[in-house]
Amino acid sequence: MSESDIEGHPRRRFLQQAAVGGAVAGAMWVTPQVLSTVPAFAVGSACTTASNVNWSSNPPFAQFTPGKATLASGWNVGTFGGTTVGFTMADPAGRLIYGPGGTFPQYDTGVQPTTSDNGFTGFFSMLMNNAAQNDTATLTITFSKKVKTLAFTIIDLTIGGGAGNGYIDQVVLTAYNNYNNVGGTQAKVPIVATSGGTVTVANNTPGTNDVTATGTATPNGATTTRNLAVSIAGPFDALVIQYRQAKNVTSANGTYQYVGLTNLGWAC
Repeated sequence: MSESDIEGHPRRRFLQQAAVGGAVAGAMWVTPQVLSTVPAFAVGSACTTASNVNWSSNPPFAQFTPGKATLASGWNVGTFGGTTVGFTMADPAGRLIYGPGGTFPQYDTGVQPTTSDNGFTGFFSMLMNNAAQNDTATLTITFSKKVKTLAFTIIDLTIGGGAGNGYIDQVVLTAYNNYNNVGGTQAKVPIVATSGGTVTVANNTPGTNDVTATGTATPNGATTTRNLAVSIAGPFDALVIQYRQAKNVTSANGTYQYVGLTNLGWAC
């Protein structure tokens, strides 16, 4: 499979179809369903019921509408087992990103509830187009109560393009307890990240707080080797994921790139 292909389709067209509802390898990409309202933040108490965010079944994301493009805005994904999960995603200038296309079309995000890729069906997608080296979209996930043993997978950490263009997918993960200094002083929490095979991981040792993971292989949606399994023992109340274009790009011919977040599950 060539470096520009994913499941037999050119990567640029594959990711364009994510925004316009084209079919890919038997799966229908729908217009990304977008979350709305202001995200909740932890108030210092622990959660009482283990739960999860399942992008395919709960809540009904099709009912959500685009959020407002202000720094204070974000999305409440929903409340699960008494814990409200909030998402906020910003571009390098700190402006809120929302999709499809968003106010800032170089970046995009949304929910793909029925699409299958890299061994998973249903995920939250983060996309960039024509990004310069070190351009970053930052996703902040907050929990209204402190959670433990969060587990999920980041899919499709890959590389693509030619000598002067293309992309290298990279994510930097940082988890926090007392994120807004409520209930105590903000502190980083250890993260354990495990490569599916072709993702390099830095600082992946117990007790190390920031984790950087970088794709090294071209896309192949039929395998799980391009994935990163993430677990956080906690307790904690926020996770920041910086999605970065790590390639030195000298050409104006940009390339679409994307990663996805699978279902989020946690204990109390």
